[in-house]
Amino acid sequence: MHWPWPDQASLQAIEAGLVAVQAQGVSLGAKLNALHASISALSAKLDAILAKEEQNMATLDDITAAVAAEKTVEDSVVMLLQQLSAQLQAAMASNDPAAMQAIVDQLNSDAQTMADAVTANTPPAPTPAPTP
Repeated sequence: MHWPWPDQASLQAIEAGLVAVQAQGVSLGAKLNALHASISALSAKLDAILAKEEQNMATLDDITAAVAAEKTVEDSVVMLLQQLSAQLQAAMASNDPAAMQAIVDQLNSDAQTMADAVTANTPPAPTPAPTP
C-alpha cells in the first residue's frame, strides 16, 4: 500500500493543530500549577484550623478541670461547716466552755483562711463606663 505525502494545506492544518495542542498544554500546565497552589493553601489553612481546635480542646479541658476543682473546694467548705456545726452543737449540749472556745478559735482561723482565698481568687469589679 502506498501512502501519498500530504499536500501543503494538510501539513499547515496539522501544524496548526499541533500548535493549538501545545498552547493548550501550556495553558493546562499553568492551570494545574494554579490548582496545586490553591490546594496547598487550603491544606495549610486546614492544618491551622486543626491546630486551633486542639488548642481550644486543651482550653476546654482546663476549664472542666477548674470547674471540678471548684466543686471539690465547695464540697470541702460545706463539709467543714457541717463538721463545725456538729462540734458546736455537741459542745453546747455538754455545756463545755473550753470546747466551745476551741470551736470559736477554729472558726476564726478557718474564716480568715477562706476569706483570704476568696479575696485572692476574686477578680476586681469592672470599672463602670462613664456616662455620656
